[in-house]
Amino acid sequence: MVFLSGMSKSVHAMPSSAERILGPLASGPLIASQLIWKTEVSQPTLLHVMAELGERVVRIEAARSIQCLTARP
Repeated sequence: MVFLSGMSKSVHAMPSSAERILGPLASGPLIASQLIWKTEVSQPTLLHVMAELGERVVRIEAARSIQCLTARP
């Protein structure tokens, strides 16, 4: 909670791009276009965040599509 000039205002943090991407993947594998649609991130952002997530996300490339899923712990 943030207090401004004697008034209180609740501030909700936006989920990070990584959290937005990992959330839908918890339900199962998705192709990249589905993940972009569900998370409302751009393709460059998706690829950048997936690179940051490293081994937490598995990319399976086949023909002209990329399927993404979370790695098992």
